[in-house]
Amino acid sequence: MEIVIQEQYAIYKSVISQVMTDSEQLPSLPALTLKIREAVRDPDTDYKDLCRLIRMDPSLCAMLMKYANSPMNRTANQPSSIEGIVALLGTKVVYNIVMLHSVKSLFVMQSPRLKALFALAWQRMLHKSAYSALIAVKLRYRQADQVPLASFLCELGTLAVLSALKDEPKVPDERSYFGLCREYSKSLSLVLIKKWNLGLDYDPVVRS
Repeated sequence: MEIVIQEQYAIYKSVISQVMTDSEQLPSLPALTLKIREAVRDPDTDYKDLCRLIRMDPSLCAMLMKYANSPMNRTANQPSSIEGIVALLGTKVVYNIVMLHSVKSLFVMQSPRLKALFALAWQRMLHKSAYSALIAVKLRYRQADQVPLASFLCELGTLAVLSALKDEPKVPDERSYFGLCREYSKSLSLVLIKKWNLGLDYDPVVRS
């Protein structure tokens, strides 16, 4: 039995290695996400243009509305429009949410077992991001608003491992999955960050 497990693990490693040498097998960021990213980065972007871009994705609007109306963002006058949400949260927080929304939509698993592993990895990513944000605030880090996304992107490779194996007839168990993550997640995170042109901001964070 142990020999069979080792052989299957070797197959997983071979598949992931091939993906690492051909990043086209990994998902690309949606065009809308890229437009929103450029709009947020451009100091001359018209506020209404940014809101117009966001409105193009109804599920993103719903996610922003839910976050803006969560207990930690509750105000006397809760926003009911995208303009109000962006004004309340700020463009950097909005961009962080856009990235989380985009990443989750990219890694869609069909197999029930892969879905279960995805849910496990996703919750870990969110928890790590939240803890990092709390620590950054407590330490009064001057770029605290960038920490949650940086922490989240460091774990991209754990999702990329699942994406690489989505067509494999045999899904890895948790032990094998965690082993593959230890071997390949950092490298795959770097591949995706380069592919998505995020390197200058996040490449050093992942490497360290």
